[in-house]
Amino acid sequence: MRAVVANFALALVLLAGCTGMAAQPETVLAGTAWKLTGWSEPGINPLEFTFTASFADGRMAGKAAVNNYFAAYTEGPDGKFTVSQAGSTMMAGPPAAMQAERTYLNLLEQVKAYTRTETALTLSDAAGKPLLVFAPASPKP
Repeated sequence: MRAVVANFALALVLLAGCTGMAAQPETVLAGTAWKLTGWSEPGINPLEFTFTASFADGRMAGKAAVNNYFAAYTEGPDGKFTVSQAGSTMMAGPPAAMQAERTYLNLLEQVKAYTRTETALTLSDAAGKPLLVFAPASPKP
């Protein structure tokens, strides 16, 4: 009976060790910060406003022209990307800035994929059409 209990205890220890070694999902975006440089919508120049995106702990946050926004995100295999509906502060701003903000948040809801290089982050729709293009944000002094 002692041998059975000892073998059971050993099996539990080994299983506990294995679960601690489970592969963690690789995050390419965690700890990065970006500034919007372009988008797919004609008529509004995004460079006239401030749009940023920072990624940490499964959360995306930044500035969207007038308000700060935040959302949960996940990175999947093969560049898959999902973002929850964004929340934001509720300040009012000039009409052009508010329209730019709506445009950005609407595009963000359509994102299904991403590609990242050292110099760009591109968020695309399900068909691969680039929606939002970012450059690395400058470090704060």
